Amino acid sequence: MNYSVSPLAKADLDQLPSFLQVVISDTFKQDNIDNPLDEVEEIENKLASMKASCQPENTETLYLVAKSQPEDNIIGTIAYSKPNQLIKDHLKIDLSEVPEVSSVLILPTSQGQGIGSALFKKILELLKQRQVKSFCLDGGYIKSQGFWIKKLGKPDVVLTDYYGKGRPYMIWHRDVTSILEKNS
Repeated sequence: MNYSVSPLAKADLDQLPSFLQVVISDTFKQDNIDNPLDEVEEIENKLASMKASCQPENTETLYLVAKSQPEDNIIGTIAYSKPNQLIKDHLKIDLSEVPEVSSVLILPTSQGQGIGSALFKKILELLKQRQVKSFCLDGGYIKSQGFWIKKLGKPDVVLTDYYGKGRPYMIWHRDVTSILEKNS
């Protein structure tokens, strides 16, 4: 599959509701989460964050999008921003200079083709260019946890049964350069 990676732009915003609906609905289905209200809230929160990142005054959040070529349709996203509250509460380090890598979302029909890995590498390269030494990342969805364990190794924090029986919440804190070298 041919695709390009670029920062999220205002021109991309029209595609996001349908993209998020497909990806998040599939994620909930894959993880056997049957809570339509949580699904709607997840979609609304992601969409609000993505829209806010396109505002000129935004300096804290950057989204990258992967777009199929030549169609120019969004097939994946990734972001970095300030760490979320759960990470702040459970990762017992100074996070003032540590961004969270988040919102790694890939269309179900585009998964397994290296798009998530390419987006992850690109965001780490951007962090390295900006002289960011480390990043944190969390995972609550079962499928994503397997992906991140493969990329990052054992998590630094595991909150067992956080989302219910057999559904942990995981947090990683890693060095940008060493993870870039490991995943190149």
